[in-house]
Amino acid sequence: MKVVKPKWNKERKNVLNDRYLYDNEKNWDELVERIAKNVQVDCKNILKEFKFVPAGRILAGLGTDTVKTFFNCYVLAFEDVGDGIDSRSAIMDLFTRVFEISARGGGVGINWSPLRPKGSDIKKVRGESSGSVSWMEALDALAGRISQGGSRRGAYMFGLETWHPDIERFITIKKDREKIQNANLSVFVSDEFMKAVKNDEEWDLVFPELSFEKYDKEWNGDIREWQEKDYPIKHYKTVDARQLFNLITDYTHDNGEPGLVFLERYNKTNIANQDEKIIATNPCGEQGLSANSVCNLGSINLTQFIDIETGEILFDNLRETVHTGVEFLDEIIDVNPYYLDKAREHQYRFRKIGLGILGLADFLILKNIKYGSPESYKLMSKVMAFIQNETFRKSALLAKEKGAAPVWDEYMLDNQYIQQLDANVRSLVKKHGLRNTRLLTVAPTGSTGILAGVSSGIEPNFAFELMREDRLGERKVIHWLPERKEELGLPDDVFVEASDLTSKQHVDMQATIQKYVDSSISKTINAPNKATKEDTREVYLYAYEKGCKGITYYRDGSRQGVLRKQEKEKKKEEVSELEKMFKKAGNSVIPHDVNIPKEPPVQLYKRRDNHSRKWYFFIAFADRDYQRPFALFIKTNNYASGDVADWIISKMERLMAAEGIDEELIDEQVKKYSGQSNVDKIARTISMSLRHNIPIKDIVDLLDRCDADFSSLVFHIKKLLEMFIPDGTEAGERCPECDGQLVYQEGCKFCPSCNWSKCD
Repeated sequence: MKVVKPKWNKERKNVLNDRYLYDNEKNWDELVERIAKNVQVDCKNILKEFKFVPAGRILAGLGTDTVKTFFNCYVLAFEDVGDGIDSRSAIMDLFTRVFEISARGGGVGINWSPLRPKGSDIKKVRGESSGSVSWMEALDALAGRISQGGSRRGAYMFGLETWHPDIERFITIKKDREKIQNANLSVFVSDEFMKAVKNDEEWDLVFPELSFEKYDKEWNGDIREWQEKDYPIKHYKTVDARQLFNLITDYTHDNGEPGLVFLERYNKTNIANQDEKIIATNPCGEQGLSANSVCNLGSINLTQFIDIETGEILFDNLRETVHTGVEFLDEIIDVNPYYLDKAREHQYRFRKIGLGILGLADFLILKNIKYGSPESYKLMSKVMAFIQNETFRKSALLAKEKGAAPVWDEYMLDNQYIQQLDANVRSLVKKHGLRNTRLLTVAPTGSTGILAGVSSGIEPNFAFELMREDRLGERKVIHWLPERKEELGLPDDVFVEASDLTSKQHVDMQATIQKYVDSSISKTINAPNKATKEDTREVYLYAYEKGCKGITYYRDGSRQGVLRKQEKEKKKEEVSELEKMFKKAGNSVIPHDVNIPKEPPVQLYKRRDNHSRKWYFFIAFADRDYQRPFALFIKTNNYASGDVADWIISKMERLMAAEGIDEELIDEQVKKYSGQSNVDKIARTISMSLRHNIPIKDIVDLLDRCDADFSSLVFHIKKLLEMFIPDGTEAGERCPECDGQLVYQEGCKFCPSCNWSKCD
């Protein structure tokens, strides 16, 4: 039995270092040790081998002394704090909770439908309401300034229901690209609306009558429930349902938003639908959630369950990993540091988990099957049915051992997802109940997919060679499987990119997986630039007909993304800011004979020391392949010892002198550092060494002699520069396994004699 593993490349290391390593952790194995020590589950092996990958918030927070939540996302609702849910006090209360969750690393989904529409009376101040959309803009503007858990910007999902009078304004808000930049937008639709679209019927935009005496006390955001009570409503406008639907798809075609969430379908298929109401989704749409509930996520890496010598799927190993993953996520419910008491109460009652998959596209390549072919749907039905049965089986066994979820009730046995289980699993569920009332969810796994080195979620590979641009900077990314095509005997036709597929093929894969997932799936339907607005309408209708719970659509080129196949020209103002930054970093010490690009590519790396202080490292490169650093700039408010700065300057002077650099030139440039901060002195000296072509290995070896405890800043600089040591450079050490000469490979010490690697 043999499985194939991606190499530890720079892309994986960058994500690991930037997002997940804590304190003085140096590699994935040390992170795994931290995670394994903080749960009562034997998970070390499946984590170390990347068979199971917990969500990013778990990796970043579990076992640390930070206040980070282990849940990637929440859904919050407007709550009555004295004047009803449609009041300024309720809005401010929501804003406060959003800020606190965002600061702890969680994303938030919000249904804004409870808020009165634009132009409505506000009797207490004798004014008019600015409407739900204006409050979205206000929250977006404020939330955009919050960095999540010290490592990322806020992630939000804003949704509005089709009956709300502000719906047209909501659909078109991103016509101005400067508005609502931090949130995804989705229209929440009912089966009734989709029926009206299909039959070309009229559709009423309505809201409760604000003057009704029970409005403040009983309005909960559900217009259907309000009407069933025969309470008065105000009719604002009648529109053609199909035209409203076309407005949605037209803006999606032009801008990639809004998406659609089939909210009524979410509620009908929810296992616990008699005990909770789903009101919104998390930011990526893969979980429909009730108020104060959360995403508790982890994914099975499908690529690690193929024997590449026989082509067989390792179902026994897959079963073991699924069972461990379910138990792991169930325990996260109990060890998470809750900020909101209501979130804790809800999770303890419902015990929701979200076990998913990643690496599907790479899994199909390894199976020699084309993504989007009938064979791919057939295979994934088989695999997902197995995962579904084993997930429910383990939850039932945990219910037997630890007790079912407190909210468990016999009515749940009639749920469609339980009814389609194998007879022996249904019998087990009937006898013991379920430990968890939410079990399967397919998250996007963008960062954790990169960390694992495989394709994200159920997405096809966007491209096998692409430019990626995110907060780590802009860089070229090459997929791991094409270069191993001959070694693994892979045919050319299995290397399918997203653009090779029709929109319906994308939907067909989503619908195939959805059949076995009781929550939902994060999936983007990628369409070519030439796709028409009619194409967009057709695929939205097709997704509904195929049983999906939502759809997100992106037409190539309709807006800026983080992935692209071709380079784009930088804006002049961006170049200007870069030039200012590098001048501040010490441009004056660049030798005239070094060819520095006019528009240097740059990457940002964020690190924390063991006191949770933040360091921001900008590295500029002299080449577009990000292989030759020439400048280091450090932005921080933290302190660096003068002794450390003096030590580094002294050692670097000797290093450059030994390389034949004119000592008078060195002295002249070092004198310019007087009056600078100690951090600036360190950055400028290292930059000067890089610009004089001092080998990076020599700089790293020098820094390695500085005690790491003496300065965590030096430690982080050393670890960053190690990533750019050319492959094959002698490390100057002997292998601990065979005593062979070590070299650097992909920034890590490696023994060509016995294949030992310090990064393994």
